[in-house]
Amino acid sequence: MIFKILSKGDLNIALPQSFNKDTMIDFIENLIDGNKNAKGAKIYFDFSALEFIEPEGIVTLSNLIEYFKLQRLNIYFKNHKHGSGALRFLDDAGFFKYYLKQNIFEGSKVRDTTIPLHILPEEKQQSYLLNTLIPWIGERANIGGDPLDLIRVHLEEIFHNIIFHSGVKIGCFFAQHFPRKNQISIAIADFGHGIPENVRTIYPSMSDKDALKQAVEEGFTTQSNVRNRGAGLTMLVKFVAQKNDGVVLIHSGMGYLSATMGPKAPNITSRSIPKGYYPGTMVQVLLRTDTMKMTESSLEKEEFQW
Repeated sequence: MIFKILSKGDLNIALPQSFNKDTMIDFIENLIDGNKNAKGAKIYFDFSALEFIEPEGIVTLSNLIEYFKLQRLNIYFKNHKHGSGALRFLDDAGFFKYYLKQNIFEGSKVRDTTIPLHILPEEKQQSYLLNTLIPWIGERANIGGDPLDLIRVHLEEIFHNIIFHSGVKIGCFFAQHFPRKNQISIAIADFGHGIPENVRTIYPSMSDKDALKQAVEEGFTTQSNVRNRGAGLTMLVKFVAQKNDGVVLIHSGMGYLSATMGPKAPNITSRSIPKGYYPGTMVQVLLRTDTMKMTESSLEKEEFQW
């Protein structure tokens, strides 16, 4: 779908000092309106203030660029060579190499604690999961066998959502290990239809925040031909929050959902974003590396076939 360009002029947008889930919505609002219309014909991303960027910031920034490329807008970077830690991190993460076809700083290389940024069409996403992401998680967490295979099974639901529900069939992927926190952060995003829009094919009047909560309810699906339908996203939340003591965060439309560990079941909360929205879906999975070594008997085995 072709959206409008609200202004034929230049749009200079400064990246926030700290680019994360708390600042990304305001950043998006500066660039597009509620109908995904671009606010300028020439987009200048100014990196001068950036000091720290987290995985969700990287995939959001990449998603915006990919979206503007589809709209055939002119995109430029400025003040991106001053050598701050955040810019060197982006360079090591492959961000500048992907978009500018070269690294910015001498000696840039992929860090052991990250998987470089990937922008993948649907036909390459399964391979990325099986051959890149899962082996890297196993190496960083020093696990293998059934625990690692169960992580793969549950992460497949996010890939399924991008392939079958977003409508754009392309996603941005980034993963980072934080050894001091015993945590792996996996951020996956697309600028497609969004989860609430899909849920409203069943419940037309449902709000975005309620739609996100509905999407993780056991047994719910918008696809009538899916085996074990509705189980995937529910089991992802159960596995990450309850078995791993991790966190699942979902931003989509004007809704935000958080799933954390509860006494007997995941503690799931959803709320409306007070200002702005996320055009598409961003899922962040925070896995604890110090709780991954679980015995097979302590885990519920689920078989998923899409």
